[in-house]
Amino acid sequence: MFVMVAFTIMMCFWANQSPAAPAAPAPEKSSTAAAASAEEESPGFIEQEESTPVVKKGKKFPWLIVGAVVVIGAAAVYFLVVKKPKYTLTVSLGGATGTPAATEKFKKGAAVAYNYAAQSGYVNLEVKLDGTVVPASGTVTMDADHSLTATAVQGSAIQVSSNPAGAQIFVNNSNSGFTTPHTFLYTTAVTRTVLLRQCGYKDYSKTVTAALGQTVTVETSLVQGLREEFTAPAASCWAPRVPGNWTTSAGVYKMKTNVSERDFSCYGFAFPVNFTLEVKLKLVKGNTSHAIAVTLADTSNMTAFSGYAFQFIPSSKTYSVWKYQNKNYISGTSTSNAAIKSWTSNSHVHGLNQWNTMKIVRAGSSYSLYFDNTLVFSFSDSTYNARYVCLNAYINSALTEMQYDYVHLDVSGAAVPTFTEPAPAAQAITSVDENGI
Repeated sequence: MFVMVAFTIMMCFWANQSPAAPAAPAPEKSSTAAAASAEEESPGFIEQEESTPVVKKGKKFPWLIVGAVVVIGAAAVYFLVVKKPKYTLTVSLGGATGTPAATEKFKKGAAVAYNYAAQSGYVNLEVKLDGTVVPASGTVTMDADHSLTATAVQGSAIQVSSNPAGAQIFVNNSNSGFTTPHTFLYTTAVTRTVLLRQCGYKDYSKTVTAALGQTVTVETSLVQGLREEFTAPAASCWAPRVPGNWTTSAGVYKMKTNVSERDFSCYGFAFPVNFTLEVKLKLVKGNTSHAIAVTLADTSNMTAFSGYAFQFIPSSKTYSVWKYQNKNYISGTSTSNAAIKSWTSNSHVHGLNQWNTMKIVRAGSSYSLYFDNTLVFSFSDSTYNARYVCLNAYINSALTEMQYDYVHLDVSGAAVPTFTEPAPAAQAITSVDENGI
């Protein structure tokens, strides 16, 4: 551009310095007109012949000047545009990998992208730009010489993943606050027990050891169901009505209160229609009217649910099964309730402060109830699609403590066995209501 402008200016200058064109000669007169004119003129005068005009020689084109301008312009373009000054980016890596990987020179103003990560077996990556800590990836503007350093120290790592993703990760029975997938980094060799927990899926646990410089992997496809051992804090899927009443301690889920109320904790996941549910539970403290129960409901909202309650009273060693419609566990009211199985004693129901193992098998609209793996009652009812699991307690003003050791649920398609009910026992209790009070 500069050269073209200079060339145009020189052309204009040269054009302005060229001489004017010579005047055109006058037209010749005819012979007749010339003779007539000669007669009219006085013979004493002789006409002087007009001389030919002198043409001045034009100036030569200033090639030397134009050439000099072109050379100077080209040099300016080369040094100012093409050949910009270069700056040095000094790169130093230790236990890290990424780009740029070595020292390089870059043109002034260049934006240089960088990205670094710790090498396998290394942890605590630190990236510095001119001595200042910066993110592991970014951009350096080359307006001067710069230095990049990326360093990491040798350590160990545990990579945790699951299918589906999003499972809570517990490490040594403590909630890490992370979900899958996630990588834990350590500066020493470690041994850790990793537990994965996700609503609607069985807990998965594995103990691994990662040596210094080693990365180990914990990965699994979670199995639908429930495997709650309460060895870690109860999963967020459990929703107690009164959170302060429910605690987890030494592998036991406890409900403790001295307030007259109906308390519960529901698991917020709708399981398939075919499953086997097993719960180990006991009443530690309470009076003869306190009942403990497991309810299968059509919703986890215990202010208006419909479903089936399987319950027992340890002090009298009796059990019952109730059908509720729009039951409100907080107020105790219900649009309709009916005893599918009234209170009946059974030798497989254990007393106060003794563990009871209750199992409920559902196959479509058929249900079977077991105590100590012994079938005690079965029925069919298709009124409600009871897919939610709730742990229930019925309490009056006396100090009450109920404990749940585990809750297991296996999804299956097994048929419910047929149960032939024996003759009613003489000590069957029918004088208490559906709440065992």
